[in-house]
Amino acid sequence: MFPLLIPLLGLIPNLLHLFGASSDTDTAATTAVNIATQVAGIADPQAAIAAIAANPQLQVQMQAQITAQVSAIAQANASAIQAVNSTMVAEAAQKRGYWRDACGWVVAGGSLLGVMATCWLFYQGLVEQNVQAIGLIPTLTLALTTLLAVPGSAVGITAWHDGKTQQIQAQNQAN
Repeated sequence: MFPLLIPLLGLIPNLLHLFGASSDTDTAATTAVNIATQVAGIADPQAAIAAIAANPQLQVQMQAQITAQVSAIAQANASAIQAVNSTMVAEAAQKRGYWRDACGWVVAGGSLLGVMATCWLFYQGLVEQNVQAIGLIPTLTLALTTLLAVPGSAVGITAWHDGKTQQIQAQNQAN
């Protein structure tokens, strides 16, 4: 199917770019061929592409259709981003204690220190030929997992509870 699109490559870079990030190129190619058959009014994709390649007016119509398709997808993406933004604003407006944030920072900092310490132990074991350092890696990993389990669980449980609370509030507002 891709050889059929060679004459249209100059017309569809926006469409290919748009689908390339979130889907596969086959979807973009299929969409472009569908638009081409619609614009040309010919069911055979190869004949439609040939007709469009030979007719500048059909090329303009093809570009207009592709632009409309890209605009529709961009509008849908903008709506999704707005919904996420509204949710984040609502969460930020909630007045809750700083302990959840503190637990998050503890998990992040502890994880960073754990990775750095593990890398240092690997360096000591592999470069400095310190066999005892390699032996400490499982112990360090287990200790960090145990220490970070409590604040990590607190963050997870609180996030779940906040989500449930938001669902209940949304249902109450709908009723």
